[in-house]
Amino acid sequence: MAGWILSIIFLFLSLLYFFKLIKKFHPEIDPYLLIFLLIIFPNAFFLNAIYAESLFLFLSLASFYYALKKQFILAGIFGFFASLTRPTGIFLFVPLMWEYLKNYNFNLIRSLNLKILSIFFIPIGALSFFLYHYFKFGDFFLFFKVSSWWGRSFELNKEHFLFFSNPAIVNFCLDISFVIFILISIYFIFKKLRISYGLYALTTLAVALSTGTFMSIERFILVLFPIYILGASIKNQYLQQAWILISILFLAMNITLFVNNYWAG
Repeated sequence: MAGWILSIIFLFLSLLYFFKLIKKFHPEIDPYLLIFLLIIFPNAFFLNAIYAESLFLFLSLASFYYALKKQFILAGIFGFFASLTRPTGIFLFVPLMWEYLKNYNFNLIRSLNLKILSIFFIPIGALSFFLYHYFKFGDFFLFFKVSSWWGRSFELNKEHFLFFSNPAIVNFCLDISFVIFILISIYFIFKKLRISYGLYALTTLAVALSTGTFMSIERFILVLFPIYILGASIKNQYLQQAWILISILFLAMNITLFVNNYWAG
């Protein structure tokens, strides 16, 4: 119960910071539509389950929000906890460093001041995560070893591309569809939104795909908030309605699978 309550709290904080970010930096976008797109995402139920998704989403949104406000110390602090929550949070370093350098018009001499140290809080968070494993369990790389038991390692996992049943084929096709969706989205994020948003989405996806499997790719995508900004910025009503309809249908399917103890992203 405590874990579920915490997930709900962090989901609320995520929505709050998302709303604030949109109102301040994307006033042309309807924040309510954007939040709606988030909560109907095909595996959005993870946001109020006992998983780290809602916490990570909150921390990454807060980190971006303060970076865009040029409050880089706060951005670094939230980034620290984001990378402590999920090792992939370390890749917040790339877009936040971009925003930091952009603030100084990419003048390296002017940018070299004490404020730049706050951006390095982010990798320190991930380092702390691995150091905890080292001092607690005696293995700095324990996370990667445990991940390999689930078929995630930095090499191709051939077993995940062998199909022994119709459900396996369906899951693979869905995963491929999500990969295509996010690749197209990243292209338009770079083209229509902020470069830092695109860098964040691209680096996160690259890491997910480098693990040798498409398994759980939807959970990597779920917390990539620039996708929802892109969706809410679509002017074509038919395309937007198609997005909403497809999301709701997949969400209903995944919830049905999840509550019946089937694999659902």
